[in-house]
Amino acid sequence: MKRVLGLLMIAGLALMLFTSCATPIYAAGQQEVPVSDAPVVKKGEISALPSVVSLRALVEITAAGGVFLVDDWDSKSKKSYQVVGDMANFLLNFRGEVVDTDVIFLERTTWSGSVVIVNLRLPGSNTSTIK
Repeated sequence: MKRVLGLLMIAGLALMLFTSCATPIYAAGQQEVPVSDAPVVKKGEISALPSVVSLRALVEITAAGGVFLVDDWDSKSKKSYQVVGDMANFLLNFRGEVVDTDVIFLERTTWSGSVVIVNLRLPGSNTSTIK
């Protein structure tokens, strides 16, 4: 029973995050911005208007099952962003793959942060998208 309630709470939170973050973007018709131009949101701060950012990243899975998107994975200055929401479970199948995503930053620091994936383009496919 506790497990079912926990899953329902997680599903409700994911639905709330998706509708609250994605709806204003599509309604406003915002343009995508490069990762370097995305606003930095410090821990505890809330962005006034979320921006959709295109991100090409390597999928890494931690021993505890956390899913991270790693930007600049070949350099010493790589950045790791934890995936929040339902897409984290989906990305478990793509460990070590490079994926093209459209994300909204929930939290962002110099070297890390957390993101919600709005759109995912699968590796090796030009037309497949998952929303």
